[in-house]
Amino acid sequence: MNLRRLRAFLALADELNFRRAAERVAVTQPALSQQIKELEDELGATLFERDRRHVGLTRAGEALLGPVREAMDRLDAAFADVRRLGLATDRTLRLGYVEYMNLPFLAGSLRLMRERYPGIVIEPHELYSAAVVSALAERRIDLGFAFAPLDHPDLALRPLVTGCWMLVLPADHRLAALSPVAVAELAGERLILFARHLNPPLHDALMVNLASAGPEPNVVYRTAQGQLGPSLVAEGVGLFVVASYILRELPTGLVARPLAGFDNRLPLAAVWRGDHRTPAVRAFLDVLAESCGSATGSAG
Repeated sequence: MNLRRLRAFLALADELNFRRAAERVAVTQPALSQQIKELEDELGATLFERDRRHVGLTRAGEALLGPVREAMDRLDAAFADVRRLGLATDRTLRLGYVEYMNLPFLAGSLRLMRERYPGIVIEPHELYSAAVVSALAERRIDLGFAFAPLDHPDLALRPLVTGCWMLVLPADHRLAALSPVAVAELAGERLILFARHLNPPLHDALMVNLASAGPEPNVVYRTAQGQLGPSLVAEGVGLFVVASYILRELPTGLVARPLAGFDNRLPLAAVWRGDHRTPAVRAFLDVLAESCGSATGSAG
């Protein structure tokens, strides 16, 4: 019995949606469909009723669900125990990310790593997403966070959260009544952005998007401190364009609105070398999955 097929079965049984189930087990929808078909062929039973609008368990699928879930839970617990035993007491996990991004799941992941794998030393490397790719290829880090999609044959990735560009502005500003705010509405407005050195490719792409519907953006301030942006807005310096990952509770009198007029998706993924899924990397991916489940609501 193939474990991948069983995990695909559990994912589809829980989600009852091929796209979400495929994302959950990090495969394409055709690959998930093929795994389900192979499992059904192996068992000689149809496990799901599906049409264009509906996916549901058959009686055979319902009979299989409980035992498979119990068995997989026991296997996952056993795998986790084996991984703990297999980790060296002084193993180092080199992580590449930019602290400015204030990733909503990172603090929880680091806490779980410290609790469950105290022998692993986390070594942070300040790297923007494009630099993460080259650092992985050159084996200077073990795992990082980068904007998807990526086109690199040697790297594997796991989608984590999808954010967007937001505009932080006073609640009584003329644009506060709009949601989303079209980039054309920003003509003439004083803007605050993140410092270019934090992520040059992302900064330059944002500038192109902001200029797509009008004159060159009027950027009056660039900051390397995400928490400073809202304070500058409150002081009347300008309007803050910021990734939704970074936003937390705003000061009284400020609101945040999504931007529109360009492809405003910021899908973030964990990335590692496909040939370097060490016990430490696997352990961190496990706690990331757990932390992302509780942080999705704050990711924007």
